[in-house]
Parts: sequence; C-alpha cells; structure tokens
Amino acid sequence: MYLAVMLTRKVGFLLFDQFTAMDITGPLEAFATVSEVSQSCYEPVMIGLRAGSVMSESGVQMVADVACNANPVSVNW
Repeated sequence: MYLAVMLTRKVGFLLFDQFTAMDITGPLEAFATVSEVSQSCYEPVMIGLRAGSVMSESGVQMVADVACNANPVSVNW
C-alpha cells in the first residue's frame, strides 16, 4: 500500500513598518488555496525586524513570528 506523504514547506513573508497589506494578503491567499486543492502544504512564517506587531500603511496589523536576525536553528525551519 502506498501512502502519499504531504511535505510542508515554510514560506517567509517580510513585514516592515508601513508595508502594503495587499502585498502580504494576496500571496497568503494563493498559498492557502494551493494547500487546499493539492497535496502541497505551505506554512506561512511572518518575519519582521523584531518579533511582534507590525502596522501597515492602511492600519492593518500583522504579527511577525520571528525577527529577521533570529538564529535559524531556533526558528525550526
């Protein structure tokens, strides 16, 4: 019996002060759709200059999971 293994790929999104929300939300939706309709699975990781809340130019806030200077080993890529 053959079982398909679903490989999860992490995709990083860089957040910075005054980013344009559509530049993040559009690609996020595309990766979510691909994950729903195929055997590919994508896990978004938000990256910022520092971990925590980042404000877009329109006031939408997103949360950076990790800082861009984080130790890659501790991020669990």
